[in-house]
Amino acid sequence: MPEAYQTNASGQNADHHSSRYRFEEAIGDLVDNSIDAKATEIDVFFGDQDLLAAGSPVIQGKNKFTYPDGLGYLHEKNSAFLIVADNGTGMSATEFTNAIIKGQRRQYAEYELGHFGVGLKKSTMSQSYETTIFTRKDGKLSIKRISSVHIQESGKDELLNDSDFTGKRAWMAETTGYKQSLNLIHSYSSGTVVLMEGLHKIEKSIGSDTVADRNSYIVAIKNKIKAYLGVIFERYIVGGFEVPLTNGSVHVIPKIKFRFSGKSVKSIDPFFKKFIDPGNNRWTLEKKITGLNSFIQPPGKPLAKVPLDSNIYIIPRDVDTKTKPAAKFIDEELIKSRDGLSRVGCQGIYIYRNQRLIEFASEDAWKGLLSTHPSNALGRWEVHLPPHLPPNLRDLDFTLDSTKTDSTIGKKTTDEMNRIIKKKYKWHPRDANPTLTMANRIKKRPEKIRAFEKNCDDCGRVGHFNKGVPLCRLYTPPPTPPTPPTPPTPPTPPTPPGPGPGGLPLPPPPSGTHTITTTKSGDLIEVSGKNIVVNEDHPGFSDLDYWFITRP
Repeated sequence: MPEAYQTNASGQNADHHSSRYRFEEAIGDLVDNSIDAKATEIDVFFGDQDLLAAGSPVIQGKNKFTYPDGLGYLHEKNSAFLIVADNGTGMSATEFTNAIIKGQRRQYAEYELGHFGVGLKKSTMSQSYETTIFTRKDGKLSIKRISSVHIQESGKDELLNDSDFTGKRAWMAETTGYKQSLNLIHSYSSGTVVLMEGLHKIEKSIGSDTVADRNSYIVAIKNKIKAYLGVIFERYIVGGFEVPLTNGSVHVIPKIKFRFSGKSVKSIDPFFKKFIDPGNNRWTLEKKITGLNSFIQPPGKPLAKVPLDSNIYIIPRDVDTKTKPAAKFIDEELIKSRDGLSRVGCQGIYIYRNQRLIEFASEDAWKGLLSTHPSNALGRWEVHLPPHLPPNLRDLDFTLDSTKTDSTIGKKTTDEMNRIIKKKYKWHPRDANPTLTMANRIKKRPEKIRAFEKNCDDCGRVGHFNKGVPLCRLYTPPPTPPTPPTPPTPPTPPTPPGPGPGGLPLPPPPSGTHTITTTKSGDLIEVSGKNIVVNEDHPGFSDLDYWFITRP
C-alpha cells in the first residue's frame, strides 16, 4: 500500500529562499499572472522602507534547523520592498489558495503565460521572506500572507490572514509597503496586489551600510527593473501582436499600460526593426526564415513536425546607433535589463512564447550553433515556440524550465537550426555579394560608411552622400569667378652695352638704316654717314652680337 509522507514546511520554505530565480525574473513571473488575469494596467514599485519605525522585532523566524539565529533583513531602518499591482479579474478564495500551492493546476488557454503552476509561493519566496497578497473579486477583498517568520517558528505551512496581524505580528500591517498596497487595491474595482518584503537576495547583493552606496544601488536596481519590463513585455506594451493557436485561429494580445514607480514603461525592441531601410543596407537587416521546424511526439503517437516562426536580424553597429536617439535608447536599455550585460553579450537566439520573451543573452547565446564571440555580436535570431496545448508542452523538442527563463533545444530541432545558420541569403537589395551566411554578412559591415551604402541626403539616390558632388541630380556647379584684367606689359628697358675690346666702352649702336660691309683690316668698326665697315679679323668681332643677330 502506498505510504503518505509529510513535507517539512520549514525546510521547504528555506529551500524556496535558495531558488535560482533572478529578482527580475520573479517580477516577470508575477506580471505573467497579471496578464493572464486580463489586466489592462500593471504597476510596479520598488524602494526602501523603515521596518524599525513599523515596530518589527529584532529577532524573529528562529528555527534551530534552518535559521537558528532568526531571519535577517526584517529589522532594518532601510529595507527594500517590491509591489506588483494590476487591475485584472482578481481571485476568489479558492483561486487564491490554488495560486499559492505549488503545482496546482487549472484550465489554461493556449495563449496564457502561466502554464507551469509553480505558484506565487516559490517565485516570491525565492526573493523575499514575507509576501502579502491583496486581491479583490466580485467586491470581496482578501488579504493573505506567506510568512517565513510564521512558517519557521511554527513549522507549519500556513497562510496568515490580515486578522493575524496582531501582537508580535502587528508590524506587518504598519510598513510603508503594506499601506501603499492597501491604497492600491482600494483603487481597483477588481485586481491583485503582491507585496514582497525582506528581500534577502537584494540585501545580500547591496552589502554596504553606507547610505550613498545603498542609494546608488537602489537606483541601479530600479533602472534594471524598468528596462527588463520593457524588453520582456515589449509586445504587450505595444499590443496588437498575434498568437497563433492550434485550431488555426489567432489570439490578438491587447495593449497593456505598464508603469514603474508611476511612470510609463517604454517598449524595447532588441532587433531594431524600426530601422529596417530598403534604401540603406547599413542599418537593420532582416531575413524571414521559412522551412524551420521543431518536433513534437506525445506518448504513443508518431513524431510530427511543428513549424517555427523565425527571423534573423543583423543589427546596426554601435557607431551608427549612437547617431539616432531612438536606436541609442534601445542599446542602453537592453544592456541595463540584466546584470553584467554588454552589447556583445546580447547576441544570439531570442526565444519567445506567446509573444513574451522567455530567454535571451544566455551564456550559450547561440545554443552551440555559433560561438558567443565579438565577431558575431551583430547577429540576433528571433524564434517563437510553436502553438500548443498546455499539457503537450513537455512533448515538444523544446524544453523550458519552471522559471520560464531558460530553454533546452532538442537534437532534432538543433540540426534544423544548424542548417539555417549555414544557409546563404540575399540580405539587402543593395548588397554587392549575391548571397552570404549571416556570419559572413556581419563581417561585411565596416565601421566607416561608404557611399554605396546610403542614399543621398538631398536627392535620395544611391552612390553619393549629398548634393555637394557632381553625381547628385541636385548638384549646382559653383559660379565661375570673373577673369581678372590682364595688367599692361611694361616696356623692356634697353640692355646696357657691355665693355669693348681692351676694356674700352663700345660706341653707341647706330640708329636708322645703314649699309653694312666687311673688311679684313683696320679698326673693328668704322662708321661714315650711313655706311658701316666691320673688320672680320679683328679680335673684338665675336662681341658684335650686341648689334647684330645674324650676319648678312
